[in-house]
Amino acid sequence: MKVVVTGVAGFIGSHLAESLLADGQEVLGVDAFVDYYPRAQKERNLEGPRSRPGFSFVEGRVQDLDLSLLLSGVGQIYHLAAQAGVRASWGREFAAYTEHNVLATQRFLDTYATEGVRPSIAREVLAELSTPAVAACLTKSGARCVVAEQARHLVGFVQ
Repeated sequence: MKVVVTGVAGFIGSHLAESLLADGQEVLGVDAFVDYYPRAQKERNLEGPRSRPGFSFVEGRVQDLDLSLLLSGVGQIYHLAAQAGVRASWGREFAAYTEHNVLATQRFLDTYATEGVRPSIAREVLAELSTPAVAACLTKSGARCVVAEQARHLVGFVQ
């Protein structure tokens, strides 16, 4: 099955991608390399997934990518892309968090609702945002929302 992992260059995203690849999944990783962490660190995180067959990578922001094309033939989406660093999420950096965390997730939800991505194709989204609105939209689209806090067993290393 083809799986999309956004935020794949992060610690959790890269380990999730490796786990999925080890299970025989085809993984399309997406990451924007926002500057919260050094790019070199994120490139090191990608060494494992890049060394395995079945991994492909798209660099870009979820907000800017053609999601209809990106999600074509996809069976699952693990949406982990987000601006890190909760302490800085208020004040002068609020716009960055809104852009990377809320609007990026909204693009996925809009794709489900308006661009014909069918539940039989996109069955599951791992959303880092746990809000009733997100869950309601996913339920309406036929997808199942798994909150990141509840999904830590998926990768087996988060305690």
